[in-house]
Amino acid sequence: MPIHVSWGNAEKTYTCFTYTGNWTWAEYYQSIEQGYALTKDLPHTINILLDLSEARLFPTGLLTNIQSSMEHPPRQFTVAAIVSTSPYVMTVANMIDRVYGRQVTQFKIFKTRAEAEAYLAEYDRTPNALPKSASVPATSLPPPSV
Repeated sequence: MPIHVSWGNAEKTYTCFTYTGNWTWAEYYQSIEQGYALTKDLPHTINILLDLSEARLFPTGLLTNIQSSMEHPPRQFTVAAIVSTSPYVMTVANMIDRVYGRQVTQFKIFKTRAEAEAYLAEYDRTPNALPKSASVPATSLPPPSV
């Protein structure tokens, strides 16, 4: 599968979604289900690292699917660290942050995975971060818009 889901660290404070090559929205929604299965039994906030450094172009319907994902996340998160050097991905990430960042979710873009991991580690150590128990899992996944 072109989207691999795993824990980002041993403390289980963030999940990692690694995109490679071409992928579809059906695979995207399947990866969300896999991520939720990993995290559903944990009471604390679990953030996200999206590694798009090896991904190809987005499938058509980007804005519709991102909007659906943000309006109906399977689980709340406070930070999405996005790894990419693509100007297009950076533009989309900045747009998402402007639109959805007001809802206490930060979207940060990094050029390397190491930078994203360092940011998330620092975030976990920051005493001013939102309480780790502030998240409430949503009850259902959004329907795929393929």
